[in-house]
Amino acid sequence: MKNIVLILIALVAAAHAQHTHIAAGAASTNANTPLQFSSGYSAATVYHLLVKPVGQRYGGYYSLDEQTRTTFPNDYFSFIALSDGQAQPDGPLHAATGSELWMEIASVTGPPGAHFAFWDENRSFTATTPTATFETGKSTGGYLFQLSEPIGDGDPFGHVHNRGWTVDVPGNYVIGFRIRDVNGIHTPSPIYTFNFQAVAPTSYTSYASLLPSAKSTFTADADADGVPNGLEHALGTASTLNSTVQGLGALPAASLTGTGTTAKLKLDFQIASPLTADITLIVQASSDLTTWTTIATKTGAGAWSGTATIAQGTVSNGRIPVTITDPLTIGTAGPLRTLRLRASTP
Repeated sequence: MKNIVLILIALVAAAHAQHTHIAAGAASTNANTPLQFSSGYSAATVYHLLVKPVGQRYGGYYSLDEQTRTTFPNDYFSFIALSDGQAQPDGPLHAATGSELWMEIASVTGPPGAHFAFWDENRSFTATTPTATFETGKSTGGYLFQLSEPIGDGDPFGHVHNRGWTVDVPGNYVIGFRIRDVNGIHTPSPIYTFNFQAVAPTSYTSYASLLPSAKSTFTADADADGVPNGLEHALGTASTLNSTVQGLGALPAASLTGTGTTAKLKLDFQIASPLTADITLIVQASSDLTTWTTIATKTGAGAWSGTATIAQGTVSNGRIPVTITDPLTIGTAGPLRTLRLRASTP
């Protein structure tokens, strides 16, 4: 049994998969007509990003790319720009001849402290870091990538394969995209929102595959943020990010509820939801740091049990808040009351 103990003392080049083409164009070719997605876009679609083990393309990230996969096989999409009839047969709702379309990543929201990243075509095969990375809730700086291919005939057409999307924390992301014409014939499109869901690992083994093998054990600390990998997995945070919000800031917080000798010690924290079946969480209490009594336990998706008072909140971005309150008062248990949280895996 591998254990992690947190003590809180309270005195105080593969085959292409089928995919959607989301086509940029305009309602008409008249000057100052706003750009738009002329086909392929659905605000209701959810695109799933899956664990990519270290050593594979996009290794160490949750990714969506153009490679064949068995889970959510048709999620991948390409942004294209419709032709005016020169590069391809003239389709309806293309932009005007002479326009050059680019895509702006306008906004990124998702789990606190997480990052959404863009990998441009051939770079996604050869590089180990993304072309551009954006922290959730922060400005993207109006980042643009090219849709129209500059072949010199003024045709706004473009169709580039092998671009990819990655994140580093499981959860739900909403990305705002806006089409722009850098030649100024058309006005920008509205912001179109895309829903991405990074699917949480189904086991510690899957979670550990995101980490370098030498730092992937349950008790190691791959990102050197002071929180071991196994505990980060149980708490629903990332062992690839050395940051407060995805590390020490996610640890349980101890406090007292009530006053005087009737006060009780409690722990507040969030855990991954659902907790994977190979993880057991144990909360223990002690008045002398020698004898420990288990007051709450949970294994996988099973319910919490124990003598403690246990309260859970609402799941958000793959994590659920939990409050564990000691069954004994400070007056009964003594002033040096300690609670600890243990995460274990077989």
